[in-house]
Amino acid sequence: MFFLKKNGKNSKKNVRKSKKTLKKQMGGNNIPKKVHQIWFGDDIPELKLFMFTNVASICVKHGYDYKLWTNKDRTEANFPKTFEYQEKSIEEGKKVEQNRMAQVSDLCRLEIVHREGGIYLDSNFVIKDDFFRELQEKTATFIGANEDPGLRKYLSNSFFAATPGHPVLTRLLDEKKLKSIDFQSVHLNKTTGPYYLRSGIENASDDGVVLIDTEKIYPYPMTGSERGHIDNPCITTDVDGVEDKIQIDSNRYFLKKCSTLVPESAVAAYMVGLGGSWSWKDEHNSELLPPVPPSAASESELFLPPPPPPPPTEEPPSQKVCIIFDIDETLIHYIKKIHLHFWNELDEEKQKKFRFEHGSILFRPHIEKLFDYFKENRKHISVGLWTYSEREYAEYIAEILTEKLDLDPDFFLFKYGAEDINEEEDDPKDLRKVWRNFPQFNTFNTILVDDLPTNVYHKTNRANSILIQPFSPFGTHDLDTSKQRQSMTEKSYRESIDDTVFIELILIIKKLLKDINGCDEEEYNEALTSEPIGIESRIKRMGLKKYFKKYIIGKTKEEIHMMTIGKPMQKENKFQMKGGRKTKKKYAYRILSN
Repeated sequence: MFFLKKNGKNSKKNVRKSKKTLKKQMGGNNIPKKVHQIWFGDDIPELKLFMFTNVASICVKHGYDYKLWTNKDRTEANFPKTFEYQEKSIEEGKKVEQNRMAQVSDLCRLEIVHREGGIYLDSNFVIKDDFFRELQEKTATFIGANEDPGLRKYLSNSFFAATPGHPVLTRLLDEKKLKSIDFQSVHLNKTTGPYYLRSGIENASDDGVVLIDTEKIYPYPMTGSERGHIDNPCITTDVDGVEDKIQIDSNRYFLKKCSTLVPESAVAAYMVGLGGSWSWKDEHNSELLPPVPPSAASESELFLPPPPPPPPTEEPPSQKVCIIFDIDETLIHYIKKIHLHFWNELDEEKQKKFRFEHGSILFRPHIEKLFDYFKENRKHISVGLWTYSEREYAEYIAEILTEKLDLDPDFFLFKYGAEDINEEEDDPKDLRKVWRNFPQFNTFNTILVDDLPTNVYHKTNRANSILIQPFSPFGTHDLDTSKQRQSMTEKSYRESIDDTVFIELILIIKKLLKDINGCDEEEYNEALTSEPIGIESRIKRMGLKKYFKKYIIGKTKEEIHMMTIGKPMQKENKFQMKGGRKTKKKYAYRILSN
């Protein structure tokens, strides 16, 4: 029997690419991939909701968690360090008839990022796809940007990012420091705002503080800025013929295509003069928008992210499938530098049979045909990546695929990694995470394509997975040593160049789409909870019985069924896998039928 040992494919130590190498390629820091925003007001106005949605959508696209903190979250349990001072601020504000939610928000953002780490953004931000890359390239533990260049007596607190427990934030949340705040002062910028944030930095270098260029985050200067005045093309009074707009006040409008209008050098844009994270008032405390009906955006509505209005199509949005790919030995075969001599020893004629990219990656045969099919059917198919390596590896491979296969920048719905796998559970690559983040997908329309049995055999995933033959021209084809490399044999050469997994996958997806499109609305809604892709009745209906294989768990003798393409990693018609990392149980699987 051949058990999957700790040095096998599922081992983090061997699966994940070197952090040092990847950070060299992609930049990197340890700031968690989380984004926090705050709304401590009444119902969320249309424009604020649009901007929150912009941020949340891009977060999900790039594998970042998103949280909007609202009134219901402002509790002593959530803010044990600052809640007392938040309440004190509100009481002092009442005495001078000053709304203090700006100050409350100042304190909350410090405690949120101190405890959880990640990125804080005010409600007035629009961000672009390359926002996160800009941050990832900074080798820092605290990242900020000033509305005027340089580290001054203040540091803008509408955007900052930090690791959990960062010393700058620890100093600001020290009880003695909090007690020193003058809550009777009406100058909130100096008491808890940018000047307070700056006071937490003792030595920028020692504290790991790095500033992004002002123009990349704040392309439009504040009133009175030394940068002068720069017109913001997102806000205009001339809207003749413009449909995608949101009214700001009696004569100003916000253009929804804002992210395409900001300077190319900017990765985000703070919209000056559109209120704060608690109100919809301008600096003169006058209403900026006509009242918004409560139904437009209720605080109780969770929108992570709110689905954008679907484009008009002949088919309803429910008729879409999500295909999730593992990376190594599924889409590509990765060759480390120390193993490149195996590639170099191949004769030129054999090398020509493969697509070798980026000096280290072999593309699986027919990958171009597969992704061309996806591009032609984007309104029906969403594609995600989920690797057992770190998330930055998924992003790195996604970049290469995007470049080499001519994909749109936003082609991948998400790029998940080991950070998205619960260490304490027995269900690696738990598809319920995808279904929580993307509620338009479910057991009826989701497929995980993976070569590793461990990721697909468990109860959560088995009815929504396709176990495929690994693409490993230089691999050992043994679960015990699957990450090792060896010279290509004539057998592995023939298996690799004759690989038709993606051709067969296209056939399966076509039949799946036909099955979904054949449902009327009532049938579709009923099937959502009762008919996963991989149950026998549906497999037969789609005419895919030849891909439906039966396996048995060695010790428990439990029979399971999984869709399978090609030959899984096995020996003598058997393959084995361990269970979850928590139980450390090992199970043997045997093919019963083909």
